[in-house]
Amino acid sequence: MSTKIQLNAITYVLMIACFMIIIQCTDSNLEPVGGNPETGEPAEEPANNPRISDNPVLRMNCGGEEVGYGDTVFTADFFFNTTSKSISNRSIQDILETDMDSIYITERTSDGDEGNFEYSIPIDNGSYKLRLHFAEIFWGAPGGGAGASGVRVFDVEVEGEVVLDDYDIYSKVGAMTATVEEFVITIDDRNLNIKFTEGIDQPKISAIEVLGDGQILAIGG
Repeated sequence: MSTKIQLNAITYVLMIACFMIIIQCTDSNLEPVGGNPETGEPAEEPANNPRISDNPVLRMNCGGEEVGYGDTVFTADFFFNTTSKSISNRSIQDILETDMDSIYITERTSDGDEGNFEYSIPIDNGSYKLRLHFAEIFWGAPGGGAGASGVRVFDVEVEGEVVLDDYDIYSKVGAMTATVEEFVITIDDRNLNIKFTEGIDQPKISAIEVLGDGQILAIGG
C-alpha cells in the first residue's frame, strides 16, 4: 500500500473518531421529542396544559328554564345561593354574536342594588373547561338605562381565585351582545365554587358551561 493511501486511511479514521466524540459530548444536552426513545413511551402532557374533552358535563341557563338548540341543551337554573334572583328582558328581540338568544335574555344577579352571589356545583374532581356567558340586557337595552362603560363592573372568582377583575360587559361588547369567557380549572374538593362580587351595580351571569370527562354529583354525594 502506498504512503498516500495509508495517509488517507488514517485521516478518515481520525475524522470518524472526532465525529463520535462530538456526538457523545453534545448528546447529554438533547431532549427527546415526542416521547422517551429508550422506553418508547409518549411524552407527558405539561401539568399546566391538560388535554380536556369538550364533553358537556353541565350546561345551565342562569335565571331561566331549560332551553334546547338541537343537541345542545341548557338545563334550568340550579346550584345558586339565596342572595340572588333571576331577571329577564323579554323586550329584547335579538342578541348579537349568538344564535342562542334565549340564554342571554335571562340572567341571575344579586338580590339588591349591590351585592354578591355564588354557585356551588357538586362535581367530580378533575380538570375542566369552564365557560361563562354574559350579555348586558339592562344598560343600553329596551326598558333599561342609558348604556355606557362603567355602569356595571364586577369581579368573578372561581375556586377562590379572581378570574375576571373589574369586568365590564358594556365596555367589552356593548349592549345586547353575547360574550363568553373560558378558563381551565381544576377541582380537588368535589365542588365547583363560582362567586360574583359587586363593584358598581349588580354582578350577573347568563349561562354556565362545564366541559370535561367528569359528572355532576348528587347533592350531598
